[in-house]
Amino acid sequence: MELTLENQDEIFFGKSLLLVLFSSSSGDECDHACVEIDKEFQEAAQKFYSMPIDGQLQEGKMLRVDILESKEIAENFKVKKVPKVIFYRHGMYFDYTGSNDEQSYLEWFNLRL
Repeated sequence: MELTLENQDEIFFGKSLLLVLFSSSSGDECDHACVEIDKEFQEAAQKFYSMPIDGQLQEGKMLRVDILESKEIAENFKVKKVPKVIFYRHGMYFDYTGSNDEQSYLEWFNLRL
């Protein structure tokens, strides 16, 4: 799902957990690394949302933000370079600080619960 100014309030309001990938559709902003990271991020997010934690599946969404199409959102989240991943939970967000592979994403996401 794409996050835009028009749908950001609807998406963030009431959601307990969001995984957001900031990237760019332009090769000038983000080379082939964005494509690879997008794939790893998507696989990790799908696994994360299908893993029961305390007997329950996590409710939330995986979002992508193209910084060229959604400059204000990128500015709101202080995106200085892409790709960038954030974990949003209960009104707070955390910048991802690990390696860009599926297992690292999963481990980092689980630490934020």
